[in-house]
Amino acid sequence: MAGVGHLAASIAHEINNPLCFIMNNAELLKSGGKNAAPGSAEHNESVEAILDGARRIKNITHTLLDFARLNTREGEQINVNGVVEKSLYLVYPETKNSCTIEKNISNAPQMVQGNESELMQVVINILLNAYQASRQNGVIRISTYLEDNFVVIEVRDNGTGIDEKTRPHIFEPFFTTKKAGQGTGLGLSTSRDIIKKHGGEITVTSKAGEWTAVKVALPRCQKTLNKDEKSF
Repeated sequence: MAGVGHLAASIAHEINNPLCFIMNNAELLKSGGKNAAPGSAEHNESVEAILDGARRIKNITHTLLDFARLNTREGEQINVNGVVEKSLYLVYPETKNSCTIEKNISNAPQMVQGNESELMQVVINILLNAYQASRQNGVIRISTYLEDNFVVIEVRDNGTGIDEKTRPHIFEPFFTTKKAGQGTGLGLSTSRDIIKKHGGEITVTSKAGEWTAVKVALPRCQKTLNKDEKSF
């Protein structure tokens, strides 16, 4: 919950920035000064700034609505690449100033059956864990690929790693190594339950002090996207 709170604050800040641009440029147009006369370069620049800000807010809210959808049908066909892209879009405001996220996303649609909102919850949790374990200027690499009949999402960071004593307990409910107020220990436990419900598996490998890799494998759906369908 603490991680979600930080994420919400970062997203609110990300929305506030374009709102400020919109308000400032709207005030300029309202003033009606000679530099804001219709047809002038300054007028057109202000209008474009307002439109750009509105588009940015629209993209953020649409992605949030996808994440929060309560009417998502169980067993719908989902492109995992789209799940990853939407999750990255939401965590970017939290991670952008202290680590780099590298993407290696499959060019082909990777289709599974399940609940998009729940799968986004899993990916966001894994990304936030990787971010919190990363050092300043750390690198998080996220990949999607096929392995046998499974679609794989893999997140790897070069952070603090997990020691051998801790590793057997990471999926236990309420187990956490984070400081008080930074986590409840339910993230990986809940993620594992969601992936099991989807017929998949989540595994974690790590080397203490060097890196951690989380791998989610989901049964592949044979459907491919039509040419007019979008992954994101």
